[in-house]
Amino acid sequence: MTTIQYSTDEKGIRIDHTTLTPRYSVTNDESLNEGIAYLNEHGYAVFSDVLSQEEIKTNKDLLWNFFENIPGCHIRR
Repeated sequence: MTTIQYSTDEKGIRIDHTTLTPRYSVTNDESLNEGIAYLNEHGYAVFSDVLSQEEIKTNKDLLWNFFENIPGCHIRR
């Protein structure tokens, strides 16, 4: 029997740390269709291969630049 391990976030919402979330590739039609079916059934899905490595780097830089330029914020990379 598997014991489900939960923690609670700051708002009191339980988080299940034992359930693995499947990932679906957008570059494979079968995987993409399975991901869409999972999304329709569960209300969420994780898709891989959505961005190129360059797009990931660019978006990380944009996010960090945004955080670092919030007035009064002391977040740094």
